[in-house]
Amino acid sequence: MKKIFAILLATIIVLGFAACAGSSSPEPVETDPTPTESEVPTESEVPTESPVDPEPEVRKIVYGFPGTAARLNFVQNDGSYYGYEISLVKALDERLEQYEFELYLAGEFSALTPGLDAGKFNMVGSNITWKQERADNYLYSEVSYFGSPYVIGVQPDNTEISSLEDLAGRHVLTVTGTATAIFLEGYNEENPD
Repeated sequence: MKKIFAILLATIIVLGFAACAGSSSPEPVETDPTPTESEVPTESEVPTESPVDPEPEVRKIVYGFPGTAARLNFVQNDGSYYGYEISLVKALDERLEQYEFELYLAGEFSALTPGLDAGKFNMVGSNITWKQERADNYLYSEVSYFGSPYVIGVQPDNTEISSLEDLAGRHVLTVTGTATAIFLEGYNEENPD
């Protein structure tokens, strides 16, 4: 076994020397740095695209809101818009360079979904409550940013109304399409008297 290994090693060494002995360093070849006519690209072969990436296109997002929801979105005495949702949209406009946000005063809550359908707005807000009818047609954010309890406000000397059941047969004022209206409509369906 040792003899075979020694013969194999000797053969490898001899072949290695033979391969190296036949090689020589290549001599430098002088070339003309001027390209020949066939090496110069024609005008149609010159790339037209800039090597620098173009600025991304800014997408305009129109945010529709009623302007009547105190704390969320409302019109101040000087005509400016204010509220949590307005501040949120302005912050998005500052932070997301690929978007430009525009505030659009819709005037009424009931104008929001028709405005979306007509393409007047790209998004809307005003503490919009989830309901199946809306979810079938529109996308909702996955996390709610606002919650509001339902309360019944009465005069201090009113002792007749202290619960929802006490409102049976009475008229209740609310804004169409709001969380309160949806809640009361559902309550009335379950309690028809």
